[in-house]
Amino acid sequence: MQKIYTGGSQIRLQDHVNYAMGWKFASRKKRKTVPWDEDLLEYLETLQLYLEGWMPLLPICTEHKRNGQIFCGHPSYRGSRWNDWVKVDWGDDGQLPAEIWCFVDLREIPDYEEVNVGRYNVQSGVYAVIEHAEFITENTTYDLGDCAQDLGKSDLFIPILKDGMTIRQDGRIGKRRFYLADVEAFVEPICVVPDVGHDVKRKYFMLEPRRTWSEKFINWLESPHKYDDVEDIVGEIGDDDDNDEPDHEYLDETDEE
Repeated sequence: MQKIYTGGSQIRLQDHVNYAMGWKFASRKKRKTVPWDEDLLEYLETLQLYLEGWMPLLPICTEHKRNGQIFCGHPSYRGSRWNDWVKVDWGDDGQLPAEIWCFVDLREIPDYEEVNVGRYNVQSGVYAVIEHAEFITENTTYDLGDCAQDLGKSDLFIPILKDGMTIRQDGRIGKRRFYLADVEAFVEPICVVPDVGHDVKRKYFMLEPRRTWSEKFINWLESPHKYDDVEDIVGEIGDDDDNDEPDHEYLDETDEE
């Protein structure tokens, strides 16, 4: 039986300066201010308002463990933000990449009861607050043009595009769009890296799992390639190697006298 755990650092929302929403670690009374994404805090505040009839404070956590794998979404782990990526099974919409920002424990909601949290309903359970991404296809268009040239360049790095509510002219996300993903829908952790230097700043690459590399390499070996039908080109070599003169002359020490 697998051990499932949700916890890590506990976070509480709190009113901050100028009536803006802030946050703090529940276990620490005094702490220097650490910035967290404003769009995320706004989303969590709205979520807390939807759920205030079931829980006075929204339980926000930073870790979830299942199948021996720890997933982390932390605003300040050893001084920097830590956002893991995970593949989520969305049912009819397929298995898609998602970036984890934190977790919310909604197990105080009574069983078999649904609570509306804006765009959808949630039930009792643990959810990851995530940003959603989709795999790029031939029909995908960037904010700055076509993306078909990115396909087929690698069998290991799969191009993906992160979703956003608004997109800036420079290709960055203007306002983030967040979703709740049931942790029971987690498929596996994934490795994702940004496409550094690309005009579209919300474009990433997902690395295929290592367990698939050998199969992909075998498929590559067995697939037709560009130069399969090209004859080997062999350089002409003289028949009489003894007549070849050396490139350099060497002086025999016995001839110096």
